[in-house]
Amino acid sequence: MSMNYYIYSDAGTVDGLPFPHLLSQFFEQYQGFSEESEVAQVSKILGIDLSPFQKYNEPETAPVVWLNVNELIKLTADFSKRIRGTPDLFSRMKYGGFPGTLLRIELMKAALVNDKTKMEQIVKSFQATPDSSYPPDTGYIKRGDLLEDVAELEKMLKRIKSEGGREIKLVYV
Repeated sequence: MSMNYYIYSDAGTVDGLPFPHLLSQFFEQYQGFSEESEVAQVSKILGIDLSPFQKYNEPETAPVVWLNVNELIKLTADFSKRIRGTPDLFSRMKYGGFPGTLLRIELMKAALVNDKTKMEQIVKSFQATPDSSYPPDTGYIKRGDLLEDVAELEKMLKRIKSEGGREIKLVYV
């Protein structure tokens, strides 16, 4: 089962509104903060700071991170505009594949049991597979789902604003 964002409004009109599922995964995928992640690559290619969407709360954490609704509406509108203005976005992305991800899992397993020989073999495999640090291509950007989900999120934020919400928090569960 994957983890997802849920939106809560400061006005109390929205409690646990599901963030667009695949967009949630886009922002919080494996390697979500590394240079190789899809979100970091998209941010760099489009010249846009998407880090506000990676400022989330975990259940029962303090202090709570609140995000300004007006700023997020502007950011989603700008994000959509930049996606539409960059038709070659997908072709500029770098993808690796599941082998890199599987190698990482195997490396963690070997490290847990302190199997140095296995760890050395896995490191050699990484070196032989230069793109293994990049995420696999799920088709999310190529199909146009990213643009659709950003537009859906913008509508959700506008609805929250119309109901009196000035800030939201993203809860990751």
